[in-house]
Amino acid sequence: MKRLVLYPFFFIVYLIVNLIFANLNQLDPNLAWLPLLTLLASAAAGVALFALILKNWHYGGYLFFLILVFFFLFGHLNRVVMSWFPQARDTLRLILLGTWWLLLGLLGLKQVWKRLGAELVTPFLNLVFLLAIAVQVLIGASSRIQTSTQLSSWTESSLPWQQDQTITSLDCQDRPDIYYIIVDGYARQDVLRELYGIDNAPFLQMLTEKGFYIASQAHSNYTQTVYSLSSSLNMNYLGQMPEDESPQRYFSNMIINNRVMEILKQCNYQTVAIETGFFYTNRLQVDTYLTQGPRLNEFTAMLFAGSPIDVLAQVLYSRESMATVGYGSHRNWIMFNFKSLAEIPLMPGPKFVFAHILAPHPPFVFDAVGQPVEPNREYQILDGNDFAGDWNEYQLGYNAQVQFVDAELTKTIEAILARSATPPIIIIQGDHGPGSLLDWENEEKTCLWERTSILNAYFLPANGADLLYPEITPVNTFRLILNFYLGADLELLPDRVSYSSFIHRPPIVDVTERADSRNNCVPPKKP
Repeated sequence: MKRLVLYPFFFIVYLIVNLIFANLNQLDPNLAWLPLLTLLASAAAGVALFALILKNWHYGGYLFFLILVFFFLFGHLNRVVMSWFPQARDTLRLILLGTWWLLLGLLGLKQVWKRLGAELVTPFLNLVFLLAIAVQVLIGASSRIQTSTQLSSWTESSLPWQQDQTITSLDCQDRPDIYYIIVDGYARQDVLRELYGIDNAPFLQMLTEKGFYIASQAHSNYTQTVYSLSSSLNMNYLGQMPEDESPQRYFSNMIINNRVMEILKQCNYQTVAIETGFFYTNRLQVDTYLTQGPRLNEFTAMLFAGSPIDVLAQVLYSRESMATVGYGSHRNWIMFNFKSLAEIPLMPGPKFVFAHILAPHPPFVFDAVGQPVEPNREYQILDGNDFAGDWNEYQLGYNAQVQFVDAELTKTIEAILARSATPPIIIIQGDHGPGSLLDWENEEKTCLWERTSILNAYFLPANGADLLYPEITPVNTFRLILNFYLGADLELLPDRVSYSSFIHRPPIVDVTERADSRNNCVPPKKP
């Protein structure tokens, strides 16, 4: 092994393994196979080419390793420098990129390689990256085993779970279009006002004037997106997860093969979904899937975020639609959802439309008037105590993004109502509240009032809103709608609230009686 040039390949494996375990609960690890094999094949070709040209395998491997390092570490340096000089963004990026490659050229000189110790570079770097892979695998595997143990500990008796009712018949005569719009992390009015200093009364007033019912005491059923949407789209509380299932596959299948769409198809509804950029809601099996075009899969996008390719794409093109990955793409996904929702009414119905808008949830990529904001860290969508910034950054960013979302939703709702041939059903719902005071490992340290209180607004034509009530939770949303509009005769379930987290044991804790508790809801003092 001392003489084999393995470290370029070990470096690639380390990058992939590190990204897998860092996003284990957000991305499907199977998405890593294509970039891994592609990079390994590229490394084999690159090392071989350099070795043949230079007549030296060790020097050829060293040069190709430098290219990999400079390519994949450029994003980190770029974010640091951009935080120092935020106003000179595009020009400085090009200067930095040129300097970065100049440094690569200097380090790649044969004299430098010899000064480093030509005979020692290969065995030393082989050992370093082999150990790095081993350490990452041990840490990641330990976390995965713990998570799997926690998830497999679910029992039906410990969860507020009930068997599905069979629907024997439906009345499909009146079939209004249905828009299910998830605004990720959008809180209830009292949380926005008291914790974040946000007055969204004008937005709520607009909804009310247009005929929306706002559930003023609404909570989410769960505190994590995948739990919440798995429950609401299947109109039930979550049961026991099979022991041989991975959480990614389990929750993804529950959302993809959801009961709401299955029932609506019995009445010949066309199903429509919009590209989200979020693994669990990005693959719904629908009749019409609206996308911006061919894209890198989520794993590959995160791998290349901030790379020289990404930077050049954003600098050389004036529109962010050319950005390949990262925060630019995140903004594109959000805006594409709003744009698509405004145009979907023109499609023939009846149709069920699912839109998962990744805002006002972090990352905070828009200011209050919709101008781009570029966080000074690598691309991530983490929330709660996984959020990389402090509470003040969260509060300011969330505040601005709520104002942006309100403005876009106002335009979107007006377009849907104006362009619909018959009055549609519109649900605007948070899947959970914000997470500035959320602890993923301990509900006793979490502000449950913040995390469980959600915006829950309904436009239900033909007096459907008469059946709504202030405390309605998402698990009953479609039970009520299917009953009133399609004669489904489903029983409403008790409105329960649970703290849910992949890394908590048990992963689901009923907190219904504590959902509005103000414990742990005092923001940290500013330094």
